[in-house]
Amino acid sequence: MRDKIIAYPKGQQFRWTMLNLGIVDIRGADINALLTVSPAEDLYITGRVQYTFQRAIDVTSPADNYYRHQIPYIPRHSGSAVVNATWRGWGLNYSWIYVGVRYNQQENIRYNHTQPWYTSDISVSKDLRLGRVGMRVLVEVNNLLSQDYDVIINYPMPKRNYRVTITTQI
Repeated sequence: MRDKIIAYPKGQQFRWTMLNLGIVDIRGADINALLTVSPAEDLYITGRVQYTFQRAIDVTSPADNYYRHQIPYIPRHSGSAVVNATWRGWGLNYSWIYVGVRYNQQENIRYNHTQPWYTSDISVSKDLRLGRVGMRVLVEVNNLLSQDYDVIINYPMPKRNYRVTITTQI
């Protein structure tokens, strides 16, 4: 692939660097699976798993120190697992997301190493009807285990947090 444009933070906060990598070689695989079962009347349980392997390397110039290094912020390994159960208007959802080792600069050296991270989220929902109006009440707990992680270096994500959402359909 030619002219792969990436953006990453560099220098002062909220200042992003746009970089044209020239030539990159991106190869990988995505594996997905989905299974739904109904062990009892009106009860449906769905499980989804997803795994991505991605080797995305800069092959612009053999003279560069970072020649054939992984592109910044692209992990080699990432994946997710989601389990969802529904029963008579109730919903229970659990999701787990994993992002593997990455580098925050072009050179894949120890100083630029970014730790892998994972997070767990859980939610409960209830579908209601008030006359002709359909409603859904959703209660979420995000980052259930209160993990410390940065998707982008020096931009920490919130620890455990909560959200209540009410949606209506008229």
